[in-house]
Amino acid sequence: MSTFARPARCTLINLETAESFACAFNPTAIGERREVNYQRLGALQGEREELHYLFTRNRTVPGVELYADAFSGADLDAFRSFLTRLTEPSPATGAPPRVLVLWPGALRIEAVVTELDIKVTQFAASGAPLVMTASVTFEEAR
Repeated sequence: MSTFARPARCTLINLETAESFACAFNPTAIGERREVNYQRLGALQGEREELHYLFTRNRTVPGVELYADAFSGADLDAFRSFLTRLTEPSPATGAPPRVLVLWPGALRIEAVVTELDIKVTQFAASGAPLVMTASVTFEEAR
């Protein structure tokens, strides 16, 4: 008899409160963005611009898609609340908390949430939410 081990899942950990959220499914894709900034010096008589390096912005991980559904027993209010707390200033620091994003074999980043878009994508006949998705952009916190 063969057994199948469940793959390691993406986990978010609020570093201020130690609350964590394990994703029901791993996101299907992940991307990283890095932005390098240069000062552009004007060209003389048709020459090309001269570029002088200024700095590199923090790494961002844009649009990570997270999913929760009532069918698997997920508490959709808790899912929404956990993510929302990552965007609100805490009384202790006056800034939103940092989050550790762990995706075994793919990503480990201490970050802040810079964008959060939550959508309910399926409802019960009673109007209660059944499926919720969130698109989250993380920026590395150094």
